[in-house]
Amino acid sequence: MGHINQGALERLFNKNMVNGMKVDRDSPRNYFCEACVQAKHHIASYPQESKSKYNSVGDLTVTDVWGPARMQSLQGISYFVTFTDMYSRFTIASFMKSTREVFEHYKAYKALLANQFGKKLKRVRSDNGKEFVNKIFKDYAASQGTILEETAPHSSVQNGVAERKNWTLVKGARAQLFAQQLPRFLWQEAVSYMVYIANRSPTHTLGDITPYKRFYGRKPHIGNLQEFGAECWVLDQSGSNGKLDESCQILKLRNIIFPPRPKSGGVDWTELELYQLSPAVSPAEGESGASQLNSALLQQPKPAPAPGVFTPPPKSTTLPPTAPKPEEKKPTLGPLMIPKSLSNPTSRIPTPVGSPTYRLGRGLGPSRPVRSSSATRPNYTDLDSVGKPTADNDILYPKYGKPVGVAHIGNEEDVSIEREWREYVYAAISRREDDDHPSYEQTLSRWDADRWSIARDEEMAAFERMGTFELVDLPDGFKPLKPGWVNTIKRNADAEISRYRARLVVKGYGQRFGVDFNEVVAHVLRADSWRILIALAAIHDWDIHQLNVISAFLNGRVEEEIYMVQIPGYEDGTNRVLRIHGSLYGLKQAPRIWMLTFGKAVKTIGFEPIASEPSCFLRRTDNGNLCILAVYVDDIALFATKGYASEVKNELMTLFEMRDMGELRHFLGYRVTRNRTKRTITISQDTYVKNLIDRAGLSDANPTTLPLPDGTQLERYTGSAIDFPYARRIGGILYATLATRPDAAYANQHLSQFSSNPGPTHIASLKSLFRYFKGTLDYGLTYNGLESSSQPVGYSDADWAQNILDRKSISGVVFTLAGAAICWISKKQPTVALSSMEGEYMVLSLAVRHGLWIKMIFEELGFPLESALPIYTDNTAAIALAHDPQFHVRSKHIDTQHHFLHEHITRKTIELSYIPGDENLVDLFTKALPRPRFDHIAGKVMGRRT
Repeated sequence: MGHINQGALERLFNKNMVNGMKVDRDSPRNYFCEACVQAKHHIASYPQESKSKYNSVGDLTVTDVWGPARMQSLQGISYFVTFTDMYSRFTIASFMKSTREVFEHYKAYKALLANQFGKKLKRVRSDNGKEFVNKIFKDYAASQGTILEETAPHSSVQNGVAERKNWTLVKGARAQLFAQQLPRFLWQEAVSYMVYIANRSPTHTLGDITPYKRFYGRKPHIGNLQEFGAECWVLDQSGSNGKLDESCQILKLRNIIFPPRPKSGGVDWTELELYQLSPAVSPAEGESGASQLNSALLQQPKPAPAPGVFTPPPKSTTLPPTAPKPEEKKPTLGPLMIPKSLSNPTSRIPTPVGSPTYRLGRGLGPSRPVRSSSATRPNYTDLDSVGKPTADNDILYPKYGKPVGVAHIGNEEDVSIEREWREYVYAAISRREDDDHPSYEQTLSRWDADRWSIARDEEMAAFERMGTFELVDLPDGFKPLKPGWVNTIKRNADAEISRYRARLVVKGYGQRFGVDFNEVVAHVLRADSWRILIALAAIHDWDIHQLNVISAFLNGRVEEEIYMVQIPGYEDGTNRVLRIHGSLYGLKQAPRIWMLTFGKAVKTIGFEPIASEPSCFLRRTDNGNLCILAVYVDDIALFATKGYASEVKNELMTLFEMRDMGELRHFLGYRVTRNRTKRTITISQDTYVKNLIDRAGLSDANPTTLPLPDGTQLERYTGSAIDFPYARRIGGILYATLATRPDAAYANQHLSQFSSNPGPTHIASLKSLFRYFKGTLDYGLTYNGLESSSQPVGYSDADWAQNILDRKSISGVVFTLAGAAICWISKKQPTVALSSMEGEYMVLSLAVRHGLWIKMIFEELGFPLESALPIYTDNTAAIALAHDPQFHVRSKHIDTQHHFLHEHITRKTIELSYIPGDENLVDLFTKALPRPRFDHIAGKVMGRRT
């Protein structure tokens, strides 16, 4: 248990200071732990800490910074800062890339005390580090009424508690790494683990209670705690095996996830969209029959892998009834690129998931792994005291050799050990469950457990109020579905917590088509429709408000007979089940039922759906008032004639229980900024983009001025795969380029072609795109209602055969309204165009199809276009062919589907016009441009005035 001292471990058990702890009483008391000796040996103890008494949390906090580490962590971290409350001795550690971040972490700690405990931070003690002793820090503390205490020069022992706390955390982290022979770049995870342990361990100052108990007022639960770095097994539950194929695939990994997860064993594959969090992860803590693996298997379907994810050859290894030998074939893990030397089975057979058994007086680690016969690894002496290694391999392993599951295979030159380890660890921890989406078990022991309990009670009250369930005996022939809690912290555009949401869901993957569900299609609001409404609101000066339907799905009723087992935390102790009457979240038909229910309800007060956008509902009154409801599941944006919104909201609230969110400021991840005097509305995603940059580790990178350098044309990479989350980064950018950042649409489209096997040049270009985002965080789309034209205008172009990969043309389309883009496309054409005329003609067909949809939505909203929708292009041959599509030599090979646009030209619904190439806005979507031209076109497309 974190290699804490034996006396503390005994007190923890004997004094009943925690819940869920199991102890092997037969283990010897005086056990020599080599890892503890290596990690914790020191010269002299710190001075005895002060015996001063403190009356409450926040009376005095001591803080200290540790670092820099000689080796950065996986997340690029070099420092951490601790804040220890002297009343409770509870510690919070925050990890940093530089000491400049200390001030922000201090403000976060202060906000925690104020918002969660109603406590003020009265005094803060630190050493004389510049990160604490500076004008900004002092001025802020003074404005908040906080007293800053500094130690005397060269007398850091005056801050002894903080100094010792960091020392204790670091030596404990070293012990974790020594005991499990883990690479040093996992020091951040090890320190996090030690903070978790320290807050749940006894101290001499507090006596027989833990810091956690003093801080939160309740005993901590440690029944979910797994040994750091313990070996575990993961079952392949992809569902791809045939009925006569092997029953399962296994991969042996290390549990280094923090905080610990009771049901998952710490292995999370959700980052790669390959595996769902599953209890089919068993810590290998004892000898047991292989059949016990199956008891932990959770029957869940595998999510579809993201595009471009590498798929290895078919699986060929089964779980043997006895231990496999090292030379047998290694199992694979679905479409994840796991180096073959990391999947070496060992002789240990796992036990099912459960509460770990702690052995007093014994080392907690598994038996030492087999040492490598081909190399000897250097010693660890300290996390930050080893000089630069002479070879890549030298930085990875302590003297024991390589960890279990890692072996040399083939020639040393063919295998990069560092890359293999980093790939392996990234797969295991790269997307740990973040604090905003904890599991049900985590919410029971978090610092905000009370908030989550209230959120669950609110959900249960909604079920009772709306008659969602009925407790019954399960009829014969029915199989109940399983429930689960989905927990989310809702935040506003400034990333501040707005509310806690605990949503009960049913695991609908157990439903059967034709038995307990039929139709499932449900519409959601399109991004193009959303931008059109924002532009119209700027033009007509509409009010824009936001509503949120409370427990929206529960308003619908299911027709099928469906049963669910009782809800975790709310069981009645019987085997009865819940019959579902309301359209509970997770049911396959629930979204459709909700939208049909909503549509029927608002129809009673005069709203009708729009055929071209079924998620929008329109109402017009005889006195000229207009209201449009744009619905995205349970979020509603209300667009109304000035002064009419309040009346409509009151009517809607008689139909459903809703939250009135006031004027629209944050919707579906968009920030909405309005200047009503100037009649402008700006939509942006600065918070989302900043998070992308932070996750990419480029928050300190220098900005660039272009998404891609002028004329960039990248070629395919044919070398060995590089350890970099390229596809994931591209996917993150895609949402921004489809929503508010058309300036980066071409760059994203071009770079996405190389997701399957990116090379160094592609990775460098992707990082350059992130750096462009860093310099343009405030960019968005600004619609100006005072623009001369209130009619949409289209532009079309194709960059003919310039793609050196396959000579396919790049199609570009953009429609603008109120001075900014409402719809855009940057897309490679499906076939090779034999001439520039053909390439332009094909993209014109695409532009016309989108133009007709825009024209239709305008007409249905009651704003018919005054004339034919104008679309501009710079190719006169394509315009001539559209007006007179004769099947002459140059055009007879063009698919006749493209000639439908001639019909619309004849009917005067579309008007094609010529525009000089240097005035065509679509160049932004078809090629990488030089800086002056890029700035000029991007400014026009995004509504920026330069």
